[in-house]
Amino acid sequence: MNVEELINAAHKQAVCQSGPRKGRLKANCPPMGTPGEAYWLGCMYELNPFKVSIARLIFMTPEHRELFDAAAASTKAVRAKRHKVAA
Repeated sequence: MNVEELINAAHKQAVCQSGPRKGRLKANCPPMGTPGEAYWLGCMYELNPFKVSIARLIFMTPEHRELFDAAAASTKAVRAKRHKVAA
């Protein structure tokens, strides 16, 4: 599985796929050890760091850490673009 497929799979696990919240980040973190967990934590780290579990960050694999960093960076860039602030 290449990086693009991994990010797409993680996005699918971390974002609501149907219903009134379609396209928005899920309220709760996906199961531990999944790519969706790392993606959700990365996004939530920028949006609301109080919901991010320190234990989940400690037990991340290096692959999930990269996914976490990518999600955090992209969320930060989107927020900066919306608020017209330098990232």
